[in-house]
Amino acid sequence: MKRYISLFVLMTLCMYAQKALVIVPVADLIGEPIEAFELEIDTSRSYETLPLSWGSSTIDRIVCPRIHQALFGEVVEIIDEQGDEVLVEISNAYYTTRYDTVAHNRYWTLKKYLKPFNRLSQKVKQSIPEPLSFKTKNSEQVNKGVVVLSEPYYAPTLDTTFSVGTRFVKVQRRNRAAIIRVYAYDVQEDALTILSIPKDMCVEPAKLSAKAKKSLFVQLLRTWAQYDNGYIPYVWGGCSYIQRCECKPIEHRKKSASGYEYGFWDVYDAQTGPCAGFDSSGLVIRAAQLCGIDYFCKNTITAFRTVRSTRLPDTLKEGDILWVPGGLLIVSDIKNNKVITCFGYAAGYGKVQELSLHELFYGIDTFDELLRVVKRGYRLQLLKADGSLSRTISSLKIVPLEV
Repeated sequence: MKRYISLFVLMTLCMYAQKALVIVPVADLIGEPIEAFELEIDTSRSYETLPLSWGSSTIDRIVCPRIHQALFGEVVEIIDEQGDEVLVEISNAYYTTRYDTVAHNRYWTLKKYLKPFNRLSQKVKQSIPEPLSFKTKNSEQVNKGVVVLSEPYYAPTLDTTFSVGTRFVKVQRRNRAAIIRVYAYDVQEDALTILSIPKDMCVEPAKLSAKAKKSLFVQLLRTWAQYDNGYIPYVWGGCSYIQRCECKPIEHRKKSASGYEYGFWDVYDAQTGPCAGFDSSGLVIRAAQLCGIDYFCKNTITAFRTVRSTRLPDTLKEGDILWVPGGLLIVSDIKNNKVITCFGYAAGYGKVQELSLHELFYGIDTFDELLRVVKRGYRLQLLKADGSLSRTISSLKIVPLEV
């Protein structure tokens, strides 16, 4: 009997499952239907008012259930639907939990963020980049003829700003020296159009050598961390970058949900719509995939489980990823002992930034000191932005970044 039930469930899923295209610049993805959180009366508004991050207590997570973000042009599989929401399966990121090692890659999102393939013309479908896959690690293959944004790009003809990491199929003719022409889906006209993107705002990862990919990975992160005007904000579950925060203050506020009051962080005059920004895991996965590197870990627990050796190296290299409980650090400047990360607001950070080791770890000035302390089994004291103690950590690991 169990066999027949399982077969029926499989047949039902196969009958329902259908491909769809993400048609908004950024789509928030969450772990269960948003109605379960009772955030707003209206489902759409519940998504569109998700804050940058939850507050200082873990119970505050209920007001910000975002796990990941999908970008315009990404292909998903619709598995189920419930009211205004759909359950989708993605192939370019997965997460595990502290309770199991199963690769989770199904999320709920708003139905209006997607357009089913059966409603797209054949011409449009042929101009959509083939998706990256954590199962096949296929970056080398599917990035051929693909252009990826390394800076946010505003398309005047579509009146749309696309996030870094957005992938387009390149037009293989009539490309000028400083411009790359790509195909894009015009949502309003339901037609294929061509965009002209400045070469310094995008990357062709298939043309990069392994060494160039690792170098670009560090270069991109340093660029994103060192803007003179504004910064990329911390966003819980965030994996996008559309615009920088400049002078808008980010505040800790309160919100009632499910009969209780919860804390959260948000911009003072926040506009509706998905928040663009990164957490430390989203920062690494977006930069790595942009450069053509097969990296698919959506949270720090998953990153930790990719660590193959418990033995730390004698030296570190730029581009190495350091895992600490609850965060990732990227070695960005060996000579000046600097790392790039994106920690949250409770510790006073709240943005993508490059920091000296002594600003993050009490009494640690160099990478040699950092490795020596960890190898000897001593605990590290992680600091808040104001220099006070944030927490004590007992381990540090090197996360592999296979190029």
